[in-house]
Amino acid sequence: MLAASEQTRQRMTAQDYAALPVSNTPCELIDGEIVTMPSPSDSHQRLVMELLLLIKAVMPAGTLRFAPLDVHLDAHNVVQPDLFWVAQGSPRCLPVDGKYWRGAPDLVVEVLSEGTAKRDKMDKFWLYQAHGVREYWIVNGHEGFMEVWQHNGQAFAFFGVFDGSTPFTSPLLQATIHLASVLAGGA
Repeated sequence: MLAASEQTRQRMTAQDYAALPVSNTPCELIDGEIVTMPSPSDSHQRLVMELLLLIKAVMPAGTLRFAPLDVHLDAHNVVQPDLFWVAQGSPRCLPVDGKYWRGAPDLVVEVLSEGTAKRDKMDKFWLYQAHGVREYWIVNGHEGFMEVWQHNGQAFAFFGVFDGSTPFTSPLLQATIHLASVLAGGA
């Protein structure tokens, strides 16, 4: 038997991933490899719902979706953002046969969990940047703040860190975001 470091790994495509049987186990395809995760905690889901309601109340015309729903970024990367928004009429991210979305959403929101924080802040950060996600919110409910990154056409540029004490205006949504009640309960 080969040692783990000597084993050959077979990369999977998004097409292979889409052909997998439906499962209740949260998973994504990152660089051709299936990544499974435990179910989110109740506090994580509460925070996702609060953010969904907040965004829904201020968003311009478009489509807002939540996990689990696949977003095919390319042939080897399929993610399930906690929340994503696509502007009305955007050709960059489109639904495919009512099953999944293909392309980069305009806004992606990831709520950090113990098991996903590193991936959300590194692997998915680089994927979202490379595919041109226009605004990326990384929410740390345990610490009570949110990082906002904006794509400048070449890479993400840091927009700021926001807690519940001061509202900020999302350049993409062109709306003022009040995080006080959302971040009050933690994640």
